[in-house]
Amino acid sequence: MATAGLLALDLARGTGSVTRADVEAALGRAEGHHAKVAVDVVPQFVRAVLERAAVPSGDG
Repeated sequence: MATAGLLALDLARGTGSVTRADVEAALGRAEGHHAKVAVDVVPQFVRAVLERAAVPSGDG
């Protein structure tokens, strides 16, 4: 779960070569392995980052 969260941070910051697919894959692995660990916080954060990354920013 921590890996998914860290990848989501990297994606949100745009500071690395992390892709949306990387974050989605990490989230899927984490949820499959740790079904009830940090379920309330980290997955929601990661999904929010993915949603935000899907929308082009007009505030450049």
